[in-house]
Amino acid sequence: MVQRRILFLGLAVLLLLFCAILLLQLNSRAGVPGSTRYVALTGSDRGICTAPSEPCRTLQYAVDAADEGDVIKIAGGVYTDLHHRPAPAAYPGSSTITQVVYISKTVSIQGGYAPEDWSTADPDAHPTTLDGSEQGRVLFISGKALAANTLIKDLRLVSGNAAGLGGDPLGYDAGGGIYGLQASATLSDSLILDNTAAAGGGLYSLQGEWIISNSTIEANTASGRGGGLYLLEGSAQLSGNVIRSNVAGAGGGGLLVTGGEAQLTNNVIADNASGSEGPGLHVEGALVRAWHTTIASNEMPAGDPYFEGSGIYVRADPAGSPSTALFTNTIVASHTLAFNIDESVVRFRDTLWYRNRSTNRGDNVTLLGSHGGFPAFVSPAAGDYHLLPGSAALDVGADTGVRTDIDGDARPQWCGPDIGADELAVAGTCHQLYLPLSLRGYTTYRPVQGSVEIENGICCAGGYVGQTITLTVEYTATSPFAPVTEMRTHFRSGGCLREPEMSELEWEPFVPERDYPVLVYINWIGHYASVQYRDALGYISPIYCDDIAVEGHPTPEPTDITPVPTGITPSAPEPPPSKTPTPSGAGHP
Repeated sequence: MVQRRILFLGLAVLLLLFCAILLLQLNSRAGVPGSTRYVALTGSDRGICTAPSEPCRTLQYAVDAADEGDVIKIAGGVYTDLHHRPAPAAYPGSSTITQVVYISKTVSIQGGYAPEDWSTADPDAHPTTLDGSEQGRVLFISGKALAANTLIKDLRLVSGNAAGLGGDPLGYDAGGGIYGLQASATLSDSLILDNTAAAGGGLYSLQGEWIISNSTIEANTASGRGGGLYLLEGSAQLSGNVIRSNVAGAGGGGLLVTGGEAQLTNNVIADNASGSEGPGLHVEGALVRAWHTTIASNEMPAGDPYFEGSGIYVRADPAGSPSTALFTNTIVASHTLAFNIDESVVRFRDTLWYRNRSTNRGDNVTLLGSHGGFPAFVSPAAGDYHLLPGSAALDVGADTGVRTDIDGDARPQWCGPDIGADELAVAGTCHQLYLPLSLRGYTTYRPVQGSVEIENGICCAGGYVGQTITLTVEYTATSPFAPVTEMRTHFRSGGCLREPEMSELEWEPFVPERDYPVLVYINWIGHYASVQYRDALGYISPIYCDDIAVEGHPTPEPTDITPVPTGITPSAPEPPPSKTPTPSGAGHP
């Protein structure tokens, strides 16, 4: 009996050893869940790609070899290989699809590595580019069977083309850069550039769930709708992205949201164009909530811009389901029409409006806390929509709990949140201005105070016709926070400058006094000195203005010339007491 037990135990141990060896062999062939696989241009498509020294050659091979939950690291380089696959069953398009990589499992794909060092990604030093070469899409993500979220990080997705591939329920070729079919995916720290489709040039999502962060969607084209992003009947969270210079032949040049819902935080939507219907942001039968968005310089090269809208277009879907769009802390600047609302509900809270031909078209629109003034972007021509000191967007936003900006900088930096995607970093101690409740959220805070006087505040000056006299203008300004270091000024005969004109002038070093030559004419002519001040921390003053009347007298005969004191006409009474100049129009403290 004992011998039998010993024999049985021995056989059991041998069986366990055999199973362990078999499992190790299987794992060596297929990897284990959570494995890391490697891809480099110097690799080859054989084996299982889990050894850093033996990477795969193509991303598609690595994805096919990967298990659920694997991480795939890609070395820097340009990957142009295209692969043909049968389309998934739910796909509304061609039976065969072409792309750089097809993903139908939960994996994390991360670029920016060096083949000799897989420990830390550096996408700036080792950019990883997936290039569709205008012959197919870059990425196709089928989420029908995904158990979790697929991650795409630190990649450049360029030159995809969806021609002939279909993908939109109406039959249009959709998603030149990325096509997502019921996909659950996260895209971060990536560039979607120069992709083409009929719908959704950069990215097209059908019934998906997306998180898109810290990425740039630029220079993509759709012949129909959704030049940059087209989100159809799903949900999305977009944060810290720049969506610019995309073009759509129809609506939604930058971002198109149709059905479903989207949340936008700290995004820039700028310099996009479309033939109609909101070249910046187009919302159709959807719910959109947006915090700290900069929407600027979107345009319409075709169609009726006044009717179709320019910066933002919100409408019901074709079945009549209305949209709801809620915007908080938004800059809307430089559009033919700021927004157009059609059978939908829209609320703007704490919005900076600048240089829009019209800021209100449509019913069911609520405006709470509107601000005016120059946003002072760093360089719109170069696509840089960060704020400069002196921006009217500084410190006047509502506190919504958003604690970082588009760059990850802390928000707020000073007295209150800035409006728009950027939070200007400033040094110093906050001296909050406590306004009456009736004015909070409606008044731009301008703590710098000053004055301007022409010829010590006298009413009038004169001389002989044709004579040039000199008028001296004195400038004074103080700030409770920092020295006043800059000013912008204008001297003319056409009246005081208002906010739009003043915002066009360049800032220059502060000087306490300046002389202006004036040519004397026969009749009274008013001359106006306008000025605005800025301190070292970027706070600005209202616009101040002073005026003086200059009259000319006929030139006497040479034998009768009597010297005329500069600054006083021969028959003028004694000058009145100096007057105190007042702020000009908008900009009262």
